[in-house]
Amino acid sequence: QETVAMWGASVTAPSATNLRILAKEGKLSKEDSNKVLNLPVSFETVSNVFLENKNLLLKEFSHDIGIPFHIAVFEHLHEYVPIEDQELVIFDDENRDTELVYGIGLNNARKKIVVIFRGSVSKMDYKVDYAVKMKSIPNPVPHQAKRIKLHTGYMDYLDGTQNGNGSKSKFDKIVTHLKNLLIQYPDYGIYISGHSLGGSLANLMAF
Repeated sequence: QETVAMWGASVTAPSATNLRILAKEGKLSKEDSNKVLNLPVSFETVSNVFLENKNLLLKEFSHDIGIPFHIAVFEHLHEYVPIEDQELVIFDDENRDTELVYGIGLNNARKKIVVIFRGSVSKMDYKVDYAVKMKSIPNPVPHQAKRIKLHTGYMDYLDGTQNGNGSKSKFDKIVTHLKNLLIQYPDYGIYISGHSLGGSLANLMAF
């Protein structure tokens, strides 16, 4: 159940992004738009709105091979793990075409704070994927090699300042959110998930 729950969380990030795009373009009903644009929103609501609008999603995002997969996941997720006690409380998709997209959810039944990263969708995402040169950094883990090598694209996407304008990195923003949430939920654990590009970012974030 733990694995399936994290799998479901990973699907929520790209699905919520697609729904919010349609809402901002006025292509969802007013009721559905309010549901997905206003946080917090439950994973169950994201799932229900996604399935109710699956034909529209298939039409508007016909180039996105992930849509049929996400539909299948949401259609069967209830069979394996309850999602009604999970909600998305923070979602950063404001610059979805030029920056990484992430969300932070709460699983109240299992006392989890879940960070989820979207996989490769935008041209920038794929540009990051192909930035395969390795970057050498000090190893923060004691009693091991003094330096380690990391994928330059993923490292800069997560830990670099955005667009060179001096703003906080996504890593710093996420850490700030997590610290604030842990004040409210001190007995909750932190879990990090993602698919594709999101999986790489999740590994780096956890490290």
